[in-house]
Amino acid sequence: MTRLTPLACSLIFAAACGALFLAAKPAQQVSPAQPTQQTPPTQDDTATVHPGDALHAPFDTLLSNFVKDGWVDYAGLKEEGRDELRVYLGQLGQTDPASLDRPATLAFWLNAYNAFTLQLILEHHGKIESIKDISSSKRWDAERWTVHGENYSLDQIEHEILRPMGDARVHFGLVCASKSCPDLLSEAFLPSTLEAQLDAAARGFLADTFKGANVVTEDGWFGKDYNLYLSKIFSWFDDDFERGDTHVVDFVLPYLPDAAAKYVREHRDDIDVEYFDYDWSLNGV
Repeated sequence: MTRLTPLACSLIFAAACGALFLAAKPAQQVSPAQPTQQTPPTQDDTATVHPGDALHAPFDTLLSNFVKDGWVDYAGLKEEGRDELRVYLGQLGQTDPASLDRPATLAFWLNAYNAFTLQLILEHHGKIESIKDISSSKRWDAERWTVHGENYSLDQIEHEILRPMGDARVHFGLVCASKSCPDLLSEAFLPSTLEAQLDAAARGFLADTFKGANVVTEDGWFGKDYNLYLSKIFSWFDDDFERGDTHVVDFVLPYLPDAAAKYVREHRDDIDVEYFDYDWSLNGV
């Protein structure tokens, strides 16, 4: 039998004591992991999905694929998206707008007008340079667009349905396929986001200094002339923008870029409103 040296005995004794000590010591409590700090949800995260949103999902996809910065790829849409557009138009035709609430009704008719206009342009694509090259009987007055068993013209949708709803911002969402129109969005109007979309459309249009709004100081006969140039849309539909005591300047002021708004406020009493020429060329790439 091997004999242990005094040093080995001491080491064995120390290890045994240590084991007994660890066994007798209560287990150390481990602090639970702290919960990960969550970023507060954004407005988009908490936005309520409206039941009317789903209807416009196909149109939303088409706009996302074939519209960029307001420019429409009509050739691509005609080649790759025409069938999907027809399916969406068929869905509009089967929907009863009378069953919709106000946001869903506005979104429905805005999308319908723009989708019908896209279909109209595709039917004449390659043969026209402007929507006005299409004969009037086949253009805005043609009662050929079906919604819930009834045929409507584009003019009826704009003037008899949307404008009487009393929200002048619809003029920034309706797009007549022309360069001087407000930009066609790369997304469909949805009931759940309509308010934000119309505000953004108004601000985007009035930020465009070539077709929406611009401020210019010019030399006049008796000093400086302070001018606010606006789209002719504000002249054509002045009844929508100047209701009651509201002047068109008062209407656009909240939507102008900061520098232009500051200019208008500083020269409010002397400002003259002028209007851009309107370019009816197609808004195609």
